[in-house]
Amino acid sequence: MVALHTTMTQTDPASLILPGSLDSVAHLSEWIQDVARQYGLSDRCTFRLELVLVEAVTNIVQYAESANGDLGITVEIRREDEHVFVRIEDTGRLFDPTAAPAHVQPQHLDEATIGGLGIHLIRAYTEDLVYQRVDQHNQLRMTIACNA
Repeated sequence: MVALHTTMTQTDPASLILPGSLDSVAHLSEWIQDVARQYGLSDRCTFRLELVLVEAVTNIVQYAESANGDLGITVEIRREDEHVFVRIEDTGRLFDPTAAPAHVQPQHLDEATIGGLGIHLIRAYTEDLVYQRVDQHNQLRMTIACNA
């Protein structure tokens, strides 16, 4: 079940509640495109927003594992001037992506592995990345610069 609530002015947040399944990622992408149009975001900003949200939500779906089996994910987007503020909250097990080690680029192709770039990409496309655990929920806050 996907619930959608949008109040679209420049400062009111748009929010989306997703189930913890990979099927929800496609709906997330469509929703981001719609929110970006309504906020008047540039293509560059929309790309950054979609990249970090899809990476973060995909990681949650694949690795979070809720204690009660019902993984809920809430995504909130708010625009203020030239910045987009994102909050993702989930009911999965504790995971602080800000504490993950930095990605080390392999020196040779035979050292490369599949995956492992999600947090690196999130860090690269955000100005600010803050994690906290509140009432058994993970909360990740990101700031994306959208200046021309």
